[in-house]
Amino acid sequence: IHSSNSPNAPSFVICEENGLELAQMLDFPIVSTGWGDAEPGATDAYMNLIGKFGICIECGSTSDTEKDLPRAQKSILQFLEYFGVVAGTTAPATEPKRHIRVHKAVLKSDKELSFTKDYQDFEILEAGKVFACSGQTVYIAEEGDCIIFPRPKAPPGAEAFLLGREILTDTRRAQAHYHELHELNKPLEVNTSSGLFYSPRFHDCFGNMGAYPLN
Repeated sequence: IHSSNSPNAPSFVICEENGLELAQMLDFPIVSTGWGDAEPGATDAYMNLIGKFGICIECGSTSDTEKDLPRAQKSILQFLEYFGVVAGTTAPATEPKRHIRVHKAVLKSDKELSFTKDYQDFEILEAGKVFACSGQTVYIAEEGDCIIFPRPKAPPGAEAFLLGREILTDTRRAQAHYHELHELNKPLEVNTSSGLFYSPRFHDCFGNMGAYPLN
């Protein structure tokens, strides 16, 4: 669960393809994938590499935590319910989402970096137009590109911005499966001798992290 120091930080989900079904249930307007290829080494990308499940929810700005706190709390419940760790049927999101596939991270190549306007995160760029300059390098948007985390003050060698593209997804199909998944989850198995409860679905996705103390 993350938040940003940026006052205009958006709320969105970071996951890989194996997390899309759960991500569609959460109350976030944007679901983004592909970060493991653009920024290798992140925690959720590592979980995906070892065949497990990693998801990050970006809950807006630290300057306005009260606005996004209910969203974060609800997402925790939905996450635990999805894996059968707690009982419940918290209402899933119903609004359509944007699915952004991140395809490129660009490092700052020169001391000077400027953008042609004050871009907001996930803003669609105009195809064929210059949107940034760094020294002698100009960056031209391709069809469907959107910009993420533009950082004009980043030091040389640091990440200057990322590019993504919107992907159409069948949100309704994923949402229809939400309650079905609750039925498919086996009841929690309790080991009285060890004092642990065990969720099969949670264990399948997280390995030994699927067993937790009862107290």
